[in-house]
Amino acid sequence: MTIGVGGSTPTTALATLSNMTDGVVPIAEAEYCQRIAAAQQRMREQGIAAMWAHAGTNMTYFTATQLPNKRGDWTLELSPMTRINAWKVAEPKVGDTIEAVGYTFKNQQGASIARVEYLIVGAKLYGLRSMPT
Repeated sequence: MTIGVGGSTPTTALATLSNMTDGVVPIAEAEYCQRIAAAQQRMREQGIAAMWAHAGTNMTYFTATQLPNKRGDWTLELSPMTRINAWKVAEPKVGDTIEAVGYTFKNQQGASIARVEYLIVGAKLYGLRSMPT
């Protein structure tokens, strides 16, 4: 039998582990608001006008947003053609880089569909959920 660090076997050590999230209560909306207010105050103090919250732990810390964990192919839902035409979205060509920032719905069932908020074609950004001003 192999004895590891701490004088026990891996099986024995694993058997002593417990779920660290048992009994943890989700953070309330009021605390998220406090976090945002504190960040805004620090930004004002430092003369910072904008902040990028990476789509991961930083975004979750400030917004409680959880990224979808579905794998595989996703359908991207763009805006109505009237908005695409108003934004004068260039028709992508083979080889163009196209990126999308979108969202899905909490507890979405069925097909994996994301509504595109921003469409990036090459170096141009289009806000598909609003009309250009």
